[in-house]
Amino acid sequence: MLGESAEEVAGAVRAAAEAGVRMVARGSGAGFSGGADAVADSIVVSLERMPAVIEIGVAECLAAAQAGVVNDVLRATGTPP
Repeated sequence: MLGESAEEVAGAVRAAAEAGVRMVARGSGAGFSGGADAVADSIVVSLERMPAVIEIGVAECLAAAQAGVVNDVLRATGTPP
């Protein structure tokens, strides 16, 4: 499943839970943060179509981003001028 919004992913999670199907979330696919490894009888929810950086707080060293953001993009966005 290729999720494009939090609402869409939430609906898929609900449907899978009701059906007793396990889900594995997959971010951008760079593999730097552990990666996703599905097991038998499970589905993978790809979040790569959710790449938004929502907020950067440079002074607080804080970032809010969707799960599909690529680490290099996040770093570049949060770099002070």
